[in-house]
Amino acid sequence: MIVSFFLRKISRLEDDVLQLKQMLLDFMAEGKPRVNREAETDFVASMVTQHDQDITNLISDVQGLKELTGSTFVRWGRNECPDNATLVYRGFTSASHYDDTASTPNRLCLTDTPGFDSTDMYGDFYQRVFGAEYFVTGPNHTVVPCAVCRTPQPTTIMVPGTWNCSEGWDTQYIGHIIGHFFTDIRASEYICLDAEPEDADGNEAGWDSGLAMFQEN
Repeated sequence: MIVSFFLRKISRLEDDVLQLKQMLLDFMAEGKPRVNREAETDFVASMVTQHDQDITNLISDVQGLKELTGSTFVRWGRNECPDNATLVYRGFTSASHYDDTASTPNRLCLTDTPGFDSTDMYGDFYQRVFGAEYFVTGPNHTVVPCAVCRTPQPTTIMVPGTWNCSEGWDTQYIGHIIGHFFTDIRASEYICLDAEPEDADGNEAGWDSGLAMFQEN
């Protein structure tokens, strides 16, 4: 919205500059005394110069605002971002154990450069988080990589059920909806696994936790 405001202001200033330039040409063409004509043309010329500078400054402001805008998304199943996005960090997909009744359904993209805090203060009061593993044809029972990516687009969404974006939207990546097995006790968040998934450097998991399975619809 702020960018649109500046763009409208730039458009109005550009219209003013065109009018002022036309006034300048009219003054120069009129048969007025030289002193009066020069004074008027100098005044209009100074206004044109000021408006041009205002337009330049506004364009710079708009460019700065565009660089500050954007959104992030997780590319599940890959450790690199698409060509139209920049990497924030890469890591491993993590989730609670499929058999933990009090676990949370959401998945995490854990950084591959973690920092650890002391767990002594918590005693036995904690929740378990495991690495998610594939349970699909291909990279079976290996760790699911992930990448957090930033795009200059202001909004990113997942569109289930299709590989095509609506008009005016750009595709970041295509994939398949995955979640836990239907007999698992815990709930599972649906995520979009890249259509060409990789394993995390060939690491085998074997925890049977946070399983990534294709969904039927």
